[in-house]
Amino acid sequence: MSWHCLQHNPGPQQWLWWPGWSFSPQVFEDLYQKLPGQHYAMSYPNEAVSVDEFLQHLITTLPASGLWVGWSLGGALACQAALLTAQQQSQIQPKHLVTLATGRQFVGPCMPASDYQAFKENLAQHPQRTAQRFLALACRGARDARQRARQLAHYQLNDAAILQHTLPWLEHAALTDVAAAEHWCGANDALQPTGFDYQTCGSSHALFAGEDHPTLLQRLQQLAEAVYDTR
Repeated sequence: MSWHCLQHNPGPQQWLWWPGWSFSPQVFEDLYQKLPGQHYAMSYPNEAVSVDEFLQHLITTLPASGLWVGWSLGGALACQAALLTAQQQSQIQPKHLVTLATGRQFVGPCMPASDYQAFKENLAQHPQRTAQRFLALACRGARDARQRARQLAHYQLNDAAILQHTLPWLEHAALTDVAAAEHWCGANDALQPTGFDYQTCGSSHALFAGEDHPTLLQRLQQLAEAVYDTR
């Protein structure tokens, strides 16, 4: 089962959370614990499946319409899922989609192909150490990078098989624009996502954590008020 309920808070809002590569959805807990409404999350699969198979499973089991928030690879998956639901005229589609530090394409624009290949080889040999290096990269650029990395380390997956069979999902083709979507990125993101019209929010690739957390939380609260007209 890929979707599960994270938390029920008072309010009509419904949220779908899409974590980044190598992370559990609880990485967003400082956000969903403070935001109104019902919160659901996608988890990366234990079994080795293609990204197309996984996306088909995701869209046939979507728990709710509402606000979709995807970080990095999670944002790419959310974009692809939103397009599929629109094409299939599904009754469950995002009311609004926000990507956090998601590039239109990862390999090439965000990470040079040679660096990605080296990363892939290192992951096969030393999965935990390589994932930790990725975490450090995700926090680089923030004033509190070390503290942020320690905070997020609690949410990093430790199953080497999941890390390895989901890594190729980063090789996705350039993403297509999605209706009712906006894209946020950190000012000092070491991975430098490109390809969308970004709104600057926070600092590092992990732009929702550490010192950036209050700003991003406030913006999500404002977005929820606007989408659900609860002001």
